[in-house]
Amino acid sequence: MVGTIFIEVVKTQTSVGVVCLRYVNNHLEVLLINNSDVFGFPYGGQQIGETLEQTALRQVNEKVGVQPIAISIHPVKTNSYNIRQGFKRTLQTDHYYACIISQDNDIQLFEGAEKFIWSHPIGGLKYIKFNNIRLVLLSSLKWVEENEPYLKLLVSNLLKLR
Repeated sequence: MVGTIFIEVVKTQTSVGVVCLRYVNNHLEVLLINNSDVFGFPYGGQQIGETLEQTALRQVNEKVGVQPIAISIHPVKTNSYNIRQGFKRTLQTDHYYACIISQDNDIQLFEGAEKFIWSHPIGGLKYIKFNNIRLVLLSSLKWVEENEPYLKLLVSNLLKLR
């Protein structure tokens, strides 16, 4: 009797996404970008030697061309899941940060993003197809709520400097 041995090849992959928020007339808005008919947030892979925070800052700059004025110290949400292709399995871990950008920033789409919208955060949930990404937005709103007095003060002081 001949037996067959299956060997599963496992690799790990880490990506970082960033929920970009801004205050306009003291109201919060979220930036949603569209890639292949799916709305989400700036997102991409971590490069060798890069910290998660460095990846977050780079992704915002590369995807929408802006620099955050404030960013969460730790990810607001982390999702891990398996991707299977034949005998290969990838353990994908996505870390999501939240950031505040200036209302004066002009969004410039790069790297495959087709369009963007600014939305009220709760209204923005209807544009997001996947529940795990909706939870990322809700976790980002919790970060804003916990830090709102400081974030508003920071934004207000930056506007006075202009």
